[in-house]
Amino acid sequence: MRKHSDTQTRLWILRHAVSTYNRQARFQGSSDDSRLTEKGLHDARQAGEALAGITFDAVYTSPLARAVETTAAVMAAQKGAAPVNTHPALAEISLFGWEGRRYSEVCETYPDEYSDWIHLPARFSLPDERGVTRFPVREAFDRARDFAAEVVSKHVGANVLVVTHNGMGRALLLSALGLGPDSFHTIQQNNLGVSVLEHPIAGADVRLRVLNATGYSGARLPKPKSGSIGVRVVLAPEIEDATASRWLNGAENVAACSASCGALIKGLPRPELLPLSTVAVTGTPSQVDNVFASLPGLPASLVRASRLEPGHFTVVHYAGVNSPAAVLGLNISLHGSNEGGLEFAA
Repeated sequence: MRKHSDTQTRLWILRHAVSTYNRQARFQGSSDDSRLTEKGLHDARQAGEALAGITFDAVYTSPLARAVETTAAVMAAQKGAAPVNTHPALAEISLFGWEGRRYSEVCETYPDEYSDWIHLPARFSLPDERGVTRFPVREAFDRARDFAAEVVSKHVGANVLVVTHNGMGRALLLSALGLGPDSFHTIQQNNLGVSVLEHPIAGADVRLRVLNATGYSGARLPKPKSGSIGVRVVLAPEIEDATASRWLNGAENVAACSASCGALIKGLPRPELLPLSTVAVTGTPSQVDNVFASLPGLPASLVRASRLEPGHFTVVHYAGVNSPAAVLGLNISLHGSNEGGLEFAA
C-alpha cells in the first residue's frame, strides 16, 4: 500500500491528534478555539513516523488549527513531501450553540436534540447564529461527497493524505460507500486513527481497506468511544485461537459463533450494567466473513465494502440495546503495536 497504483486512488483519512477540548469533554464542532495538547503534538509526530514510508502525492487538511497542527507534525517526517492544501470542506461539522460546551451540559440542556444526534442523525437539527434551522450531519455528508469527487478526479492513481475530524472523517468514509447520514454512528474514528479508502479508476465499487488503525501508538485495539461497556466482537480470520487469545489479553475465543454471538448481543442488558466483554471469532476467511455478515445492526453496504484480511483484526462494538452497532476498526495489524509502524495488508 505504499506505491502508486494505476487502478485506484487511495485516500488516507487521518483524524487530528488529541486537543484541549477533547481532554475537557467539550463539543468542538467548527469552532477554532481548541488546540493540540502537548501529548497530542507528541502523538502526531509519532503518527508521522509511522506514515513516513508512504509517499503521498497530495495532502489536504481542514483549516481548523487542531488539524493544521496535526498535519504539520505528520508531514515533518515526510521526505520530499507534497505541498499541503487547506480545504474548507474538511472543517468539522458545525454544531453552533453546542460548541465549547461540555458533553454533559449539552445532554442535560438539549435532551431531544441530543437524542436525535445519537439515534437519528439524519433528522438532527440546530439553529445557527441567525436562528435558521440547520441539519449539521446532512450538510457534512454533502460536503464529503463534493470533496471526494473533486480530489479523486484530480489525483487519479495517487496516494492522498486527508487530515480532518471525527465527524467529517466518518462522513467521508460512509458517503464513499453510498451510505447516508442515518449511518453516521456505525463507524468510529479515534484521534490519529488511520483509515484507507480505495477508489477504483473504473469498473468497481469503492473499498474500505482499513478503518481506524491505531496500533502504531501502542493501542492494540481502538478504544470504544462510548467507554468500556457492552460487547466487543473481534473478527480474526486465519489467526489461531491461542494467538488471538494471547494478543487480546485472554479474551474468550469462539471458533464458530454466528449463533452464539447473535444470542449474546440480542440479550444484551442495559450498557451501564455490563462491563466490556470481548469475544474473538476465529476461523477461515469465509467462516469469519459469514459471521461478519450475520452480525446485527451493521449497514449491508458497509459490510460488502469491508473485505476482511487474513491475519488482521476487525472490531465491532455493541454498547447496548439502545446504541447503534459500530465498527471500531477494520483490518488492524496483529503486529502494529509491537513494531511501532502501520502495516496494512498488501
